[in-house]
Amino acid sequence: MLQLHLIKATQAIPFVRVLEEAGAPVRKISERVGMPIDAVYAGKGVIGEYCVWRFIDLAAKHERLDLFGYDVANQYPVNSVEGLGGIRTRTATTLKELLEYFIEDVQVESTGCPYSLVPNPSGIWFVRELMFGDKRKNWQTEQYMIAIIIQIIRLCTGPRWLPSEIKISSSNKALPIPEEWKSIKLVWGSEATEIMIPERVLPLPLTKQSTQKISGSDETPDPATRTPLEITELVRTQILTNTIGLENAAQQTGLSPKTLKRKLLQDNTSYSEIVDQLRFELAQSKLKNVGIPIHAIARELGYEHQANFTRAFKRMCGITPQEYRNRLGL
Repeated sequence: MLQLHLIKATQAIPFVRVLEEAGAPVRKISERVGMPIDAVYAGKGVIGEYCVWRFIDLAAKHERLDLFGYDVANQYPVNSVEGLGGIRTRTATTLKELLEYFIEDVQVESTGCPYSLVPNPSGIWFVRELMFGDKRKNWQTEQYMIAIIIQIIRLCTGPRWLPSEIKISSSNKALPIPEEWKSIKLVWGSEATEIMIPERVLPLPLTKQSTQKISGSDETPDPATRTPLEITELVRTQILTNTIGLENAAQQTGLSPKTLKRKLLQDNTSYSEIVDQLRFELAQSKLKNVGIPIHAIARELGYEHQANFTRAFKRMCGITPQEYRNRLGL
């Protein structure tokens, strides 16, 4: 299956909320970069990570928020392993294990930047490689992730810990930084983001507070129920938010329509084939609910006219939606 840079729509919610509180024109900015804001508001589905990072960058410039990423991380902090969203993180007995599990779990939420732990003589580097190479460097997302990683490390070290050195990949020159980071040695122009973690803190266990359940939080979902980060799920989100279109999918993922079309062809499929198959599968599911009229199902799946839906459904299985429903005995 074709792999693109995809992310769960829920990951953009904190940025959107902070911008709304600041009175920013969220919908206008999201439309400009092709981010499906309705999917974000719904908190469901998979979207292109490229458009999310463009949204963050453009919003920060529009609102003149030099420390937008850092501020979002602080307003929506990781103050418990519950906040990491993964079951395995709860079983970590040391900081090193916690970081290893986080690297594994984060791939469930995003297929973007590769993460790794690289040993050095005095400890390890926590490494975040560039997602799009030099094509899209973003100080806002980089400062957000640095702040989040520091918060995760503080689950074991306590609330005052800071790294001695951070290598930064988003700029070759110094950019505005948070006040608390001024004691850190910052190396600008690195090939990857790297956070120095000393050997002495790696064996530290989770603090008692960090293992406590956040009041009012939901149960951590079973990984088996999580939505796969595949092109089919991006298209499924498009169908459910009425944003179907090869051009939209390409804009979300940072590709040209021609390039995305070619990549799909190499995977022995096409955008239209994926749309048709997913619409059919969704229609089959919705037709089982007799409380939903067929014309409403057609509209939900993005068909302008019920007749178009009927023809498409019959082309896939040889019978009309009504005949399908009748055969189910509904």
